[in-house]
Parts: sequence; structure tokens; C-alpha cells
Amino acid sequence: MNVANLKRQLKSGAYNFYWIAGLSMANSIFFFFISRSSFAVGLGFTQFMDTLAHNIAQSYPNAVLLIQSIGLLLDLFICSVFVVSGYFASKGQRWAFISGMLLYGLDAILTLVSPDFIGFGFHLFFLWFLFSGLQALDKLKEIIPETASAKLSLIKQTTNRFLMPSRQIYLLSPKALSPETIAVAFAKTSRSPESFQEIAGELSDEKSARFHEKWVVGYGHASVAEHAVLHIAIENVSRLAVECIESNRLASYTEKSTRYQKWDGQAFLIPPELDGHPLLETYISTCKLLFQTYLDSLQPMRLLVERQTSRRENEAEDAYDRRIRSQYVDSCRFLLPAASLANLGMTANARVLERAISKMLSHPLAEVRQIGEEVKRVAQVEVPTLVKYAGKIPYLMETGKDFSREPKKPNGGGQAETTDWCNLIDFEPDGENKVFAAALFRFGKTSYAEALERLRSTPEAERLSLAKSLLGRLGEHDTPLRELEFTSYTFELVLDQGGYAEFKRHRMMTQTPQALTTRLGYAVPHRIGEAGFELQYHSVMRAAAETYEKLADWDPQVAAYIVPNGFNRRVLFSMNLREAFAFCQLRSSPNAHFSMRRVAQRVAAEIRRVHPLLADYMLLPDEKWQDIESQYFAQV
Repeated sequence: MNVANLKRQLKSGAYNFYWIAGLSMANSIFFFFISRSSFAVGLGFTQFMDTLAHNIAQSYPNAVLLIQSIGLLLDLFICSVFVVSGYFASKGQRWAFISGMLLYGLDAILTLVSPDFIGFGFHLFFLWFLFSGLQALDKLKEIIPETASAKLSLIKQTTNRFLMPSRQIYLLSPKALSPETIAVAFAKTSRSPESFQEIAGELSDEKSARFHEKWVVGYGHASVAEHAVLHIAIENVSRLAVECIESNRLASYTEKSTRYQKWDGQAFLIPPELDGHPLLETYISTCKLLFQTYLDSLQPMRLLVERQTSRRENEAEDAYDRRIRSQYVDSCRFLLPAASLANLGMTANARVLERAISKMLSHPLAEVRQIGEEVKRVAQVEVPTLVKYAGKIPYLMETGKDFSREPKKPNGGGQAETTDWCNLIDFEPDGENKVFAAALFRFGKTSYAEALERLRSTPEAERLSLAKSLLGRLGEHDTPLRELEFTSYTFELVLDQGGYAEFKRHRMMTQTPQALTTRLGYAVPHRIGEAGFELQYHSVMRAAAETYEKLADWDPQVAAYIVPNGFNRRVLFSMNLREAFAFCQLRSSPNAHFSMRRVAQRVAAEIRRVHPLLADYMLLPDEKWQDIESQYFAQV
């Protein structure tokens, strides 16, 4: 129920106090001046006073009018108590509801003494409506919490020269308002002096839809859509499709982990494009082979880890498995293909979501296009206007074709090219000075150009002092100042697909991956050989590469589904120094996957090489990427 409906329910409940008072007074007037009978709808208190006044008047015939008048005044006082309760209850005062209902409840007991069962029934009827008003008030307070100060529209300051509006901070809760209504409430504040509560209270879903149709769709005020936020659950989609879904920088995602969960033997996608195709059976049999090999590897890999990791005293089997699982699954996951099915949760505003849907609808893979249609359908339940025009974008569909090149000759899934796997291909030699100049600009009075020019002739000792001032106080969980974003680095990286699945989550970078293939070779974790599983591993990797080539001759996009996590992929990425701190510190931590630790330490080493004054303040474990590579990889 939205705020407007709750407010109506509150007032409707509160107005019952007026009905109780009004009907009781009418009952008393009828009793004194028309008939000696009364109706069941009146208050028991007033009926008792009326009867008492009538009996006293019988004893004093000369004072009947006076006694009746006194009785009516007492009735008016009793009824006024309920009128006051109704007034304050309609203003959202909980005490008014509670006290009024308590008095009316006592009055109901009085009707039973009479006994007046019909009157008691009417009391229950009114109590129900009063209670519904109280419920509405409680729900409103959950949605928009109020404090004593927030109920005042103005507060007096120490000076008597002016009154300053009081600060109010509260939620517009999606429990009561649709995402589109919340977006309109925020949008209208640019032209309306009313509070957000008042704006939202006047809106309905229909009015909100008309607003978005006119301003967001018609006039292109897309920023309004950013206030409508949705949480979308996406289940049983391929990890290849996840790459497109998660390619939106300003959304948030959590997905099924290949490190902490185990896949079953049927958890892979059969691409719609293969329906009825001669290669369908080859694809399915290769997927089954990969998954069966993955399942077969779990037990010998676990036994290996058990020998290396002792069980704690009184540690339960489930607890022990949870503690060591990532250690053996981290190596087994290299066998899982991109067709593996995963679940993910996505949180995005409607502006981002419209763009995400359009990207999916423009994707070359049928699975991704189908997901786009389903996401659009689901999203329209909550934001029917803001995403309804999401559709295919010819620009996205056609541009890539002009830049495509003939594929390289296959190498059968063998070794990768002999170039370095991590190359810092572009950076700003003056990057550290740019960061220092930005900090001096922020906290000083000089211009950026002047600061930069002075820094170019500043002695190294002074620059070292600046670096310490800028980053020396940085704690383990602190984020560096934004001025570190004034210098950037571009890398070309080759890493295994399993590592790329984690790498892609760092969306503050600019990432450009090449298509997933088997042509850059594959990595072999040391534990594969230590567990005696190396022959099976190489055999199934070669089988996957052969199937990939057969599929790639027909459709390279579909062929990517069969590529296991162990195969390498080339990625171009650019990031600023601030993001480099976040990436390197997170992915080099001891609990990170060894593929990512190797990448993070190498990237950090390259940045330290060119910008040591600042990069030396990265808080990284004391290990080198070369040591990680030799410890965990037999082949990369």
C-alpha cells in the first residue's frame, strides 16, 4: 500500500471519533426532547448520564429544563473528548488513537452492564475502524520515521531575526511506493516547494507513468530514472552471458562462485543456435566430458589438500570441508567451460537497466538476447514506463563487424604466444607530479598549472615528503583521496578465463577483452599434477580445443561456450592510480585466488617501477608475482 492510501486509511480511522461523538450527541438530544428511548449507536457514558439526569428531573419537576441542560453539557464534554482524540489522531498522533480507543473500550464494557448487546456490537464495529487507522499510522511511521523535531515545520533559532526550516531526513520506502513513484517524487522537488512526503502522497502509479512518459521519454530527462532502483534475480544463465550482464559500470552484482560451490554434471547451457545443428552432439558430449572430468578431479584434489591442511581438534566434517573447499576447488574450476550455468543478483537504477537491456538485445548470442527480453519483461512490472523503449541498437550490432579480422591459425590448444603476459603499454611519466599538483590545488590557493610547473623542478626529497603526507596515514580499510585519479595506466594482459571472470568485476576500470578462444593456450595448476590428474587434464583440454575449432569454423561466438576456465584470454584495460590501489590491495590478499594474486602483484610491480613514490604505499602482502607463479602453476 502506498503513502497516499495509508494516509487515507489513517484519516478514515481517525474520523470515526467524530462519528462516535456526533451520533452520541444526536442520541442525547433525541432522548431528552423527542422520546425517552435511545439508539444503540450512542456512547454508554452519555446514555448513563442521560438516564441519571432524567431520574433526577423526575424528583424535581420545577427544574427539569435545568437538569436536562446540565446533562447535555456533561454529554457535550464527554463527546468533546472524542472530538479532540479524532483531531489529534488525524494529525498522526498515536497517543490520540490509543487513549481514544481505551475510553471507547471502557464504554463498550459499560454497554454490557446494561446489558445492550446491539450497542456492544456497534462498539466493536467502530473499534475495528479505529484500529485500522492506528495500523495505517504505524506503517507510515515505518516508512517515514518522524521525531519530535521533524514534526515541526520551523524551529526558533537563538536570534529572533528569522526562523530557519528544520532539517528532516527520512526514507521514501519501496515498501509503500513504487520505484517510478519515488523517481517522480525526487524529480518534482526541482520545481515544487512541497516536501517529498507531500509530493509522494499526491502521486499514483498512473500519474507517475504519465510524468515519465512526458519528461524522461519525451524530453530526454534520463537522470530522473536513476532514482528508480530494481533488484533482479537471474538464475541458470551461462557464465559467458554473465559477461554481458555484468558489463554495466554503474550496477551492482553478486554471482555464484566457482571457488565456494561445486557444479553438478548437468549444469551447462546448450546454445539455442545449436538446435538441430550437426555439431550439437559434439558440443554436448564435450561439455559432459568437461563436467565429468571436473567432478572426477574433486576427490583426488581434496585428498591432496587434506594431506597439506590438518583438521582442527573437534572440527566437524562440514566445517572442515568449508574451510578447505576453495583450496581444492580453485584448481578444479579450470575445467569448467563458459557454458557453466550460474545465478546472479543485479541491482541497478532504471536508466542503467534500460541501457543494459538494449545491450543484451543487441548481442550476437541468442541466449543473451533472450535474457534481455526476460529482464525487460520482469522490470516492466515495477518500472513499466522507464524501460519499455529499450530495444536493439544497430550501432552496437554493426560497428564491430568493420573492425573484425580473420582469426589466427589454430594451434590446437597448445602453448600461448611467447610475448610477456602483462605489459604496461601506456602511462604518464609526469603522473606523480599530476597527483601532487591536484592535491596542492585542492588544499591550497595556487592554480593547477602553476603547481605542476613548480613540481617539475622540486627536489626528490620534497616530493617524497609530499607522497608521505598524501598517503602515509592510509589505513588498511581507507580509500585514497580522489586526486590519485589524475594519473592512469594502460595494460595488456593475458590471464586464464577463470581469473578474467573475477577481473571483469572491477568495472571502474575500462576493460576491453578479446573474444574467448582456445588459441592462447591454457594454464595448468601445480595441484593438478600433484594429485595425479595431469593426463586427464591435458586430454580434456585438447578435446575442448578441437571442439572449439569445429564450432568456430561455423560461429566463433557460439564456439566460446565450450572454452574451459583454464584457457587464456587477452584483455586491454586502463585504470587510474586510485583504482589501482583498490584492485591490487583486494586481489593480492591471502584469501584471493592465486590467478588474481599473480595478476595483482604483477600490476603493482609495474606501477611501482614507473611511479614508486606513490605506488610504494600500496598495502600488499610480502610476496612476488614470480613466487606465486612458480608455487601454483606448472604452466601458464
